[in-house]
Amino acid sequence: MKLSIKDLSVVFVLLTFGFLFHIKDLNEIPQYKHCWAQSDRYAIALGFINNGGDFFHPESFVFNKQFPGDFRQVWDDTITAVDFPIHDYLVSWIMRLFNSTDPWCFRLYTLLYSLTGLYYLYKFTTLFTTSLFKSFAVLGFGIATPVFLYFQNGFLPTVPSLANCMIALFFLFRHFKFGLRKDYVIAFSFLTLAVLARLPFAILLVACICLELVLWMKMKRTDGFKWLTIVTSIGFIIGYYFYNHYLRSKYGSLFLDHIVPAPTLSDLGDYVKTTVDSWKFIYYTPVHYLVFAGAGIFFMVYWMQKRQLPYLSKMLLLLTVIFLFGCFLYYLLMAFQFLCHDYYFLDSYYLPVLCLFFIFILHSPSFKSKHLNHMLKFGAVLVFVPAFMYSAHSLKDYRKSFENEQTTAVNFDQSSAFLDSLTIPSTAKILVIAPDGPNNPFLHLRRKGYAVIFPNKEKLDEALKWPFDFVVLENSKLIPNVLHAHPDIHHSLKRLSTNGKITVFERLPSGSSEGLDEFLNLKSMSLLLNSVLRLDSVSDEFSAIQTSVNPLTGKLSGFVGPETEYALSFKVRNLSALNQKSSVIKIRSHFGSVNKLNDCIVTVSIDSKGKNLGFFVHDLNSLVKPGSWNPHDVLFALPKIREEEFELSVFIWNKGKNSLYYDHFELKIYQ
Repeated sequence: MKLSIKDLSVVFVLLTFGFLFHIKDLNEIPQYKHCWAQSDRYAIALGFINNGGDFFHPESFVFNKQFPGDFRQVWDDTITAVDFPIHDYLVSWIMRLFNSTDPWCFRLYTLLYSLTGLYYLYKFTTLFTTSLFKSFAVLGFGIATPVFLYFQNGFLPTVPSLANCMIALFFLFRHFKFGLRKDYVIAFSFLTLAVLARLPFAILLVACICLELVLWMKMKRTDGFKWLTIVTSIGFIIGYYFYNHYLRSKYGSLFLDHIVPAPTLSDLGDYVKTTVDSWKFIYYTPVHYLVFAGAGIFFMVYWMQKRQLPYLSKMLLLLTVIFLFGCFLYYLLMAFQFLCHDYYFLDSYYLPVLCLFFIFILHSPSFKSKHLNHMLKFGAVLVFVPAFMYSAHSLKDYRKSFENEQTTAVNFDQSSAFLDSLTIPSTAKILVIAPDGPNNPFLHLRRKGYAVIFPNKEKLDEALKWPFDFVVLENSKLIPNVLHAHPDIHHSLKRLSTNGKITVFERLPSGSSEGLDEFLNLKSMSLLLNSVLRLDSVSDEFSAIQTSVNPLTGKLSGFVGPETEYALSFKVRNLSALNQKSSVIKIRSHFGSVNKLNDCIVTVSIDSKGKNLGFFVHDLNSLVKPGSWNPHDVLFALPKIREEEFELSVFIWNKGKNSLYYDHFELKIYQ
């Protein structure tokens, strides 16, 4: 295809915009929005390097796949079923070519693919109009959406498939305009590739087939090569679907393969409301909604005047209506996924809404004044400048919200070298508990293993029986995610070493036991505070103390009665050491109850100038057994407190109106 000066100008603008906007995060490991799904795709690309480029046996780093069994079924290898992984495969060859497995290989591939799609979107508009302003208005509307910008250089196959659909639309409508058979074949080739890599884009494929059926019914004839092209396309898709089903049944899968509709109509209404509330300004900026509404009004004025559309526009409008209806049906089938996955909008509504906007601005009424027409056209382009600014600001705010969080990607940075320093072989199988996603830690460990997502005691009891060689845990998650889920796990694991962010453990021999202080490495920390509650004396640090004869021991002990909601309060103000780095609170006390506890919670709250900086809870229900009187440890991991003036409170929240007894209460803060 020969490029004109105008085409080259568009290419220059797209490349300049793409690299200026994404240059800062071009080598960023997936760690923010949907890092789970993005890390899985990154792992697939690395898997093709590890398996020697075997396209038909894609693999990740995880032996226990999500489907079936919710990560509880262990497989002999890490092969996984996945939609046609052509993009991950091509990225693996880019990595080989540049001798690098860094994220920029994947991000650059996706970015350039998206810019190619946008260029063909521009070429698509030129089939309908010679107005560069209208073409740029469509590009601006499509690019300046926060959800598109975020994933434009990401790891998901959604953006390359979306680009393939844009390319397909150009060739399809060029066929409708000029009648070239090869354009029809090229269009369905790109559509097929889009669907193979990301199945929801079958909506557009089906819409194109429906459009062909409408033309056939109207004209009573069609070219045989079209149906041959369509059947071939469907054959490839069905063929890989069955092969993928074979992979799933033999090896399991990390990827969803079934529908998740709303259970009831009432739930559907709630899903729609939640989705709109969550994503309305992630799908589009306020500028988009205003411009779309304005363009729609202008189109209606045009329609009232003309009452007809040119042939090519009629075809696009009919395709768009069918496309939107298909997206509506898709939403009904996958409503649950839309709640937490904003990129499902890119899989479905993004492209037909863009086409509808193009129809609106394509057929807006013209004014007699050329100057007014030019001003309106120029304004239609400039109006997306604030939309870009809004999107950039919203994405910046989103990233900033993670500044104080220790993500798995941050914690596992340089972890491969750390394990190498401990002479842990690259073939060792690693168990990781509570990572941000199954493949996230293994991308850094560069070792295979097992991931326990959303741990509880039952899951961890199963996992401790798996054939792992070592356990690697994030220090920031040792207490809130691991110990709170399984308070006795320190009896199964022995601490080997830590680099400050992660700790390596090995399996304890049968009959051995590891102390909690050793497990958490508390003995190497500084003891900032040690307060002991004495029931026979007054303490300035403790308040809300009530005593009673303990029926379990017959002696006096602390008591929290059903009528008391908040009890046993400890407070400390402006402990400056807590401004330096994270810390650990360890509470050790005898607890007992005659009856089973219900919502009896040990709580830590950090407040500063009327603002809550942190609220941490640990339910005693699982620790205290009815009729028992035993010492128990309750631990909290506190982040670095950034406000110099603050109050740290520890108290019992008797939410369930229990009767709880306690004694020998000791509180320590380590750092």
